[in-house]
Parts: sequence; structure tokens; C-alpha cells
Amino acid sequence: MQKQLALHQEQSPVEVYRSQRMSKEEWNQLSKATGQCISMNSFVSTSLERNVAKFYKTGANHDDNEIGIMFHIKANPCLSGDLIQPFANIVCFSEFPDEKEIVFMAGSIFRIIKIIDENPFPIVEMELFSKEENDLKMLFESLRREFGGLPGGELKKTSIHSLGNFASRMIKFDVADRFFRRSYYESSKDDPNPADYCQNIGMAALHTGRYEESVRWLDQALKLYESRGLVDDPCVASLYIAQGILNTKKKKRKQVLDSYNKALKIYQTSSGEHDSDIALCYHNMANLFERRK
Repeated sequence: MQKQLALHQEQSPVEVYRSQRMSKEEWNQLSKATGQCISMNSFVSTSLERNVAKFYKTGANHDDNEIGIMFHIKANPCLSGDLIQPFANIVCFSEFPDEKEIVFMAGSIFRIIKIIDENPFPIVEMELFSKEENDLKMLFESLRREFGGLPGGELKKTSIHSLGNFASRMIKFDVADRFFRRSYYESSKDDPNPADYCQNIGMAALHTGRYEESVRWLDQALKLYESRGLVDDPCVASLYIAQGILNTKKKKRKQVLDSYNKALKIYQTSSGEHDSDIALCYHNMANLFERRK
């Protein structure tokens, strides 16, 4: 069945509906799950027509211990490539083509966007979620449990880039690299932070010993900063320090000194508290001369 669904996979985003009755206890748990992911253990039958799904709900036998709900699902087949379970329109194989049935493979993951309390039944709005997204969320939860994490409630508003910064602070540079690359490759044209993404990818490469790759990403970051007119910004100074550390690893003494001097000049002429940054520049330069003796 999975091969058949994959063969007839929908090629465009769809919005589908599914009516369902569940126990009041199950509903009580689901109604508190906004923002969370749920995985379906069986095939999920839905319809492109809301009225068809509504018909099945209203036509079902009622039980005082159950409640009827409507799922409104948005699904994008282009989401993270093959990291979603397949779903397909099976109208060509159905005995009831008017139902316009879309079937999702067992194991599909959905994220609950919001729950609308409407009459005659509540509507649960969900979106198809990729396995990678779910894995990243689980990974971050694991990091939080292992290292203490963020204040309560902050996870929900945390960006992928923030997760990378958090992983870096935990010295999980391989994990951080994954988050930073995700931020870079999925950024929009009007995203103001591509230089930050490049710099952080370069730093992750530096910390994991991939020096040539680090050079490329840090150079790309510098070009992006310069294109935005940020040649004297403290963020560029931090990049020069990174280049200084990188050139130290590569034993390029002249370039090391040049990088630290550029960083020092920016920090000394910038507003704000940069005493510790200036001290770092002098410390690194002193170490350079000490090694020369």
C-alpha cells in the first residue's frame, strides 16, 4: 500500500477534512495538545470536500460518552522530500469517486496548529509534519533534558537558528551545524540573517576541525556583511576574531595578526560595552607573540 501511495503521491499542497468520534477522555487530552505532534498508527482517510466529511460525522451513531470532531489538515508533498509519509488521491480506485478521498500512509506525523471551538463540533487544524522536523524537535527536547534547557515556554517560540546557538553553547557542534545549515538553506530572500547563518556554519566547521570549509563559510559571511554596509559592526569584529583563530590553527601568523587588529579597531570605535572583547583581542595577540619567542 505504501508503494501505491508513493506512486500516486499528490504533487501539490492540499487541504482535506476528516470527521471522527472519540471518547471525551481522548478529546480532553487532544484539546490540550496545541503545538504538539501526533503520529497516526493506521491509514488516515480524508476528503477534499468538507461536506462529505461532515456527512460521515453527523451520520454516525451517537454515544453520550463520545464527542464528534472535524480535522482540517493541510499537507504539502514538497515538505522535506522523502521525510514525510506518502499521501495520495485514490478517487481512481474508489467505489465512491464523489468522496474525493485522500489517504495518508500509516505513521504520518501531524502537528496541531490550533483548535477552534465551534458548533456543532470543534475543528482541529493540523499540518503534515516531516520526520526531520519531528526528529529535530525530539533532539532539542533531549538537549534540554540533558543540559538544563531554556525557561518554561520558550521552546515554542524558538527558531531553528536559536536551536543551533543553544547546541553550540552545549558544545554539540555537529548538532549545531545541522541547525545552522537548515536555517541558511531554508531562509527567504528577505531574511536579514544569512550572514549570521554563514558565520555560525563556519564556526561549527572550525570547532570540528574542518578548516578549509570554515574559510569558505566565514569569507561568505564577510561578503554578506559588507553588502549590507556593516563593515564596522561588532558582528564583523567577531568574524575577524574567528578568522584569527582559524589562521592560528593553519599557522598563518601574518593573517592572524591582521584579523585581530581589524577586530580591535572595530571594537575600539563602536558604542556599547566591548571591554571583554578588546581584552580578548589583546590576549590573543599576546599569545601570538609569546609563541614566537
